[in-house]
Amino acid sequence: MTIDNLIGGFVSGYGVKIYSMHVYSSEFAREVCFDDRVYGLGLHADGCLPLIPLHDDFRDLLLRFDILSLTVLKGLLDKYSDYIVESRELDFVLDTIPVFVSYKLERIGCPESDVLFRVAVSLLNTALRIQISRKTGQTSEYKMSLSIRQSFQKANKSNYQPRILSSLYLKFIFGHFLDIKFVQQHLKAKEHEVLDVDDV
Repeated sequence: MTIDNLIGGFVSGYGVKIYSMHVYSSEFAREVCFDDRVYGLGLHADGCLPLIPLHDDFRDLLLRFDILSLTVLKGLLDKYSDYIVESRELDFVLDTIPVFVSYKLERIGCPESDVLFRVAVSLLNTALRIQISRKTGQTSEYKMSLSIRQSFQKANKSNYQPRILSSLYLKFIFGHFLDIKFVQQHLKAKEHEVLDVDDV
């Protein structure tokens, strides 16, 4: 068994059977219960275990919504940010994070001083940072306005009226030195308003 494919290829040239740790861990992971898998994904996010995350893992970590799962998900988003913006399936998870985080925090009545609140906001900020880092040729403010619009459209389709989502976006915008006036201009420039731009 080998972690290094280059060495594995070299050794296999001498007739030794080599089995890649990455392949083995992926096959093994499919058989492990999710609670155990979360621990392995956490080690992988920290670079300690060559466990390949499945696309479903990103969704399942978000849905679990506890301190450990959100911390692991943030680590995976950081580690795979370049891949995520290119993947349609994972891009969907990235776009879901703002509304879902807002919904869950409101539903459980989590105060801002709570550790879960801070971990969830840290995850949200990571997702937003990845969204505005996409190489599309548009400004970060334009990409932020698209994220805001999409989040409020998703919330409206789900009959959910977010109370804290605007303030979470505002904190991100100011914390990342984006120009709020440009974000508002891009929101106003769209045909159908989905939120009061004065809130943002």
